[in-house]
Amino acid sequence: MDLSTSGGPEDLDELSEFDDEAVPEDFDPFAFENTLTPADSEMAELFDRVADAAEDDRQTPEVTDEDYEPETRWIVMRLKRHIKVLTSKGSSQESRWRAVQWLFVNGAKDAKGVSFHLSCEALSCRPEVVQLRTMYELWLRDAPLHRSLPLLSDRIPAEIGDMVFHAFPQYRKAEQVAADLWQYPGMPFAEAVEACRNHGQAPQLLDEMIARGVVGVTGTGDAMRCFLIGANPTQLSIAKRRVFTWPMLFT
Repeated sequence: MDLSTSGGPEDLDELSEFDDEAVPEDFDPFAFENTLTPADSEMAELFDRVADAAEDDRQTPEVTDEDYEPETRWIVMRLKRHIKVLTSKGSSQESRWRAVQWLFVNGAKDAKGVSFHLSCEALSCRPEVVQLRTMYELWLRDAPLHRSLPLLSDRIPAEIGDMVFHAFPQYRKAEQVAADLWQYPGMPFAEAVEACRNHGQAPQLLDEMIARGVVGVTGTGDAMRCFLIGANPTQLSIAKRRVFTWPMLFT
């Protein structure tokens, strides 16, 4: 499969290579406590997830780069590299923004001519699942963006909008508030409250989204930031956490 694309957004410059000095060679942005056991190997590999022996005594084989054919392995490594740069506070703002464009703007290519959406197609995984999973990592690592996603970026997945709509039936425009939060990963809390009001919704909607794990919050006071994460596996029981996978939110 040819992973380069033609006819992408004309006003997007080709993404240049990452700043190598921004991310140490041994940097692992997912080396924190386990919060889920993904069932699909492609997602597990992208986010370097393994089962926590303290919570799950099943023998879960580790998936590594060597488990892929050479052409597929190269795609996985590129995806991991972009995600690591985006979710690392040590990356320069320029490098993070290039990773944002690559992950969220359909047709954007990196310096190797690789497209995110076609990479996902080659790995048989859905782009929107990886995007939502990346939002979750941004929240876990308290790595907010400092501006909204690009104008041409992918909008909130329809499945997530529908899930929010049905989860909060007393708020007629809850999915529109969720769409605003998707567009700004790490939106300041005060702006999130204002987004509720702009859509004619009481600010209590935000509190309920946080309580249900649909929205994650970092910081305190004026430094509070909001992320649309869809689900918070850390709030699940161990039994439910063991079977939770991110694609489940899209079924």
